Amino acid sequence: MNKQADVRRQVASWGLAASWLLAPAALTREFWLQPASFRVAVGAPVPLRLLIGENFAGSPWPRPTRRVRRFVRLGPASPADSTDLRPALLADSLAPALRCPAPGTHLLALTSQLAFTELPAAEFTAYLRAEGLGNALRQRQEAGVATTQPGREAYRRCAKALVLATTGPRLAPAAADTAFRRVLGLPLELVPEQNPYRLPRHRTHRAGNEPGPARARRPGAGVAGPPDLA
Repeated sequence: MNKQADVRRQVASWGLAASWLLAPAALTREFWLQPASFRVAVGAPVPLRLLIGENFAGSPWPRPTRRVRRFVRLGPASPADSTDLRPALLADSLAPALRCPAPGTHLLALTSQLAFTELPAAEFTAYLRAEGLGNALRQRQEAGVATTQPGREAYRRCAKALVLATTGPRLAPAAADTAFRRVLGLPLELVPEQNPYRLPRHRTHRAGNEPGPARARRPGAGVAGPPDLA
């Protein structure tokens, strides 16, 4: 596997982990942001797809303009370097154009509006058991509706992706390439502790309590400083 493909797969995995865990019973599929390339030329238009599927084989998210609450590009260093990508999504909902105006690692982030899904009682009970949601199942049983009423669940989609923009073979100075570690306050968020584009090829990305250059965060879980909502 070449270096670019390896980095692409690793970076894409963050969008996956930040989104699919929030999906409900009827939509327990992955959601991710898929640029045509994760390594792009500064200023060049790059198609960006919003995909739903499994194991990075997906189809376009239908009618995303109705659901997207926030869709941004954050530049490598300055908080002022940001782009609202919602107008691009309105212009082309299948593959909005992304442009990175400066060299370095750009952070893409998307959050959707709250939505709801509903399942028949038996299917919802099976879902709650499979996902280990015992408290919700117990509440339905105590209310006497576990076998008689459909289950309704609220959800939203969130995803992040990192794109490297270059003007040649050399990377931007590391000290001015810090957007990758910005905390956005997503419901579930992976925050790299090291820039994946600067890691040796053999390094892997881990989250949670495992040692490694990425950590999982939930709001209020000890994040230093307020979320960066630029």
